[in-house]
Amino acid sequence: MYNDGPTTKNKALWMSKEISTKMKKKHKAWYRYRRTHMTDDYNHYAKARNQVRIATRKVIKTLSKTRKPSGATLISKTQTKKNICNLEMTPGGILSESDTEKAEALNTFFSSVFTKEDSIPTLQPRKYKGKITGLNFTVYDVAKI
Repeated sequence: MYNDGPTTKNKALWMSKEISTKMKKKHKAWYRYRRTHMTDDYNHYAKARNQVRIATRKVIKTLSKTRKPSGATLISKTQTKKNICNLEMTPGGILSESDTEKAEALNTFFSSVFTKEDSIPTLQPRKYKGKITGLNFTVYDVAKI
């Protein structure tokens, strides 16, 4: 394979030159702290880390306010997708072509899955002989369960 020219990396929109340099400083500070384990080096790293966070949040906030969605994004969000293929309506092999026929085919398929119960048994009311006495429990007993 031959290289046709310089390649460009797909980098995030919020990644500016300023943020890139701040991130490099943060990484250098981190590696220095990992080598020395000194409190001063950690404080230097924490300061660099906080500067990167502040800068990225500021850039992302301005991008979200000013950036408008592209034409392709708008079209993809507003257009409906018609991806339902032709379905077999009968076991004979007749295929559905219109949307109403496809809806009917799906309805017949899924209606065969669910059953409708004709009679639901009724339960007889329970007969109690008397009140239950002698039960003593506390909040601690209930919390234990």
